[in-house]
Amino acid sequence: MSGISIEENPTLIDETLVPMSEAGDAFPVKVSRACLERMIRQGTRGVRLETIFIANRRYTSREAIRRFIERTQNTSPELERPQPSKPATMTAKQLEAARKRFKLPKPEAAK
Repeated sequence: MSGISIEENPTLIDETLVPMSEAGDAFPVKVSRACLERMIRQGTRGVRLETIFIANRRYTSREAIRRFIERTQNTSPELERPQPSKPATMTAKQLEAARKRFKLPKPEAAK
């Protein structure tokens, strides 16, 4: 797992550390270990959960959890999920080219 290192956030060591085995209980609702790992590696809405390694064990802090929750609740446009685009329609010429390319039979005429 990768996370934000102590070099990126030197104040994490001065905060109330929580071992990852207990971090899921520090959220307002119980969070699974798999979800915590995703928050650390991939993040949510572009925000990763800050962690630190001490003696080969990973920790986060109550303050880092609070910052994570606050940042993921931000509704600024750059953090919003993109809306799915409408399916594109093909012109008759494009449809015929696709049929030839994939060797698809022409549809039977409607009866």
